[in-house]
Amino acid sequence: KDRKQKMSWSCQACTFANHQGTNVCSMCQTPRRGSQAAEANASSFGKGVVLKSEHIRSRSSIDRKDRHCPKKPIDGVVWQLSTLDQFHKSFRSLIDKYHFPRAACGAFSVANSILLRDILQAKAKASSGEFVLTQKEIRGIVERLQDIERVTEEVTKVMASIYNDRLKYTKDHAQAFPTPNDVEKYLRDWVANYEISDYLIKEMKGQTEDVGGIHFVRYNQYPERNGATFEEKARLAEEKRFGGHKFGDKARVELEEGAARFLIEPFVPERKLCRPEEWMDWRNKLSKQKSSQSPFQIFVLDLNGHFCTAFSCFVKKAGTGKEASPHLVMINTTNSSYISSGAPCAAYDIAFS
Repeated sequence: KDRKQKMSWSCQACTFANHQGTNVCSMCQTPRRGSQAAEANASSFGKGVVLKSEHIRSRSSIDRKDRHCPKKPIDGVVWQLSTLDQFHKSFRSLIDKYHFPRAACGAFSVANSILLRDILQAKAKASSGEFVLTQKEIRGIVERLQDIERVTEEVTKVMASIYNDRLKYTKDHAQAFPTPNDVEKYLRDWVANYEISDYLIKEMKGQTEDVGGIHFVRYNQYPERNGATFEEKARLAEEKRFGGHKFGDKARVELEEGAARFLIEPFVPERKLCRPEEWMDWRNKLSKQKSSQSPFQIFVLDLNGHFCTAFSCFVKKAGTGKEASPHLVMINTTNSSYISSGAPCAAYDIAFS
């Protein structure tokens, strides 16, 4: 235990455990306290809430190692754009009001997925013929997700819902939380996969038509059951059938034959938790019942320590005669690149398989 503590340092902004050799947090880019970068950061503290970073790679340049990777993935583009800085001081009062974790990506990713659904569904209905976007149109969508008032409104709903659910759990299981500090620690814990799932189940209730529905691409967390506590421990039983008998980090543990690294969770017309091949079978059955498939899909991505939003679409370069190319557009609320973290490729591959 002592050796593990010496090998990492905890970020004062988001509490992420970073490798000892780094001076900037891998999660939120906050410089390590006492470093030269920290002094530089202090002088730029008042900078804006809107992020400008972009990262882009071809699908063929990214190595996906899990067993569900297609033998020959369809090539295209994974493009990450950042919107609002989830660690900006503008959101601190909201985080404190709902006793939310400082790393609020769980709320931002869900809020952005809902806003994206509304934006893209409206664009699809307004388009005549094939639904194809240009890079300029995608940047316009990103600008709408940089509207701090609109995003804050949606983030507030997510935070309030998770806070109320957590507070109810502490009251219903009062013996497990004997002191106010125990309650506060539970309230401030990072958002769990099941909490994102629960919120989207409520959000999608009553929706029957999957036009660009939201899907949750999440790691199979069954290998981490030994370290889970409280409600999360009980909820992980649902993932037993997907394998992962060995204990370890969900992104790196060696999986037995037949186990799934990633799970896909759709919510419309009904909620399911599926292996990638089960999701594909389910989508094929749905498509046979309808005259056409949705021209885009929206994803919340579990990035193993972070969450972000993404959507699949075809993008055509304006003024060229070239065919539109497959894109997975990631919407992130930090500057770090998560393109090669696993889940983006899993989402890309099911969207364009």
